[in-house]
Amino acid sequence: DSGATELLEKATKQAEAVRQAGVEMRLKMAVNGLEVTLADSIVPMLRFRAEVPDPGLVVEASTAPEKMLAEVGNISVELQVMNQRHGYWEPILEPFHVGVNITSSPDKDKVQSMHVVLRGRCPLLLSLSPTTIRTTTWFIPMFLSSLSEGIQEQVSGE
Repeated sequence: DSGATELLEKATKQAEAVRQAGVEMRLKMAVNGLEVTLADSIVPMLRFRAEVPDPGLVVEASTAPEKMLAEVGNISVELQVMNQRHGYWEPILEPFHVGVNITSSPDKDKVQSMHVVLRGRCPLLLSLSPTTIRTTTWFIPMFLSSLSEGIQEQVSGE
């Protein structure tokens, strides 16, 4: 059918024109707070907190030339475990502030390369008490096992 061929040729020409002109994208996203709490069937066990203040995550990409930059100036993360005996959260990973910069672009041989830079803004402190070790060595394998079983059920049910 000549009409379909013409449409295909026109679409191909438009796609090539867009590719040659290049596409640029800029995305900014700030997350005031993210908190994820993992629990057994009743009791909270692990808590992860993160904050990405302004300017947040900045992603810039272009297709001509192919390059990408993703940067977060400052991320604050912490990880805590519930001390069931005393009823309060104990830190595993003390509040830690880090900056992340990821760049991807072709090198002189036109091979795509990626560079990742992490910049710590304070010491990375881990607290390993008997409670944190006991709880995490018991809970994390159980959580991962139930997660993989749930995924397998979803896959086999489809």
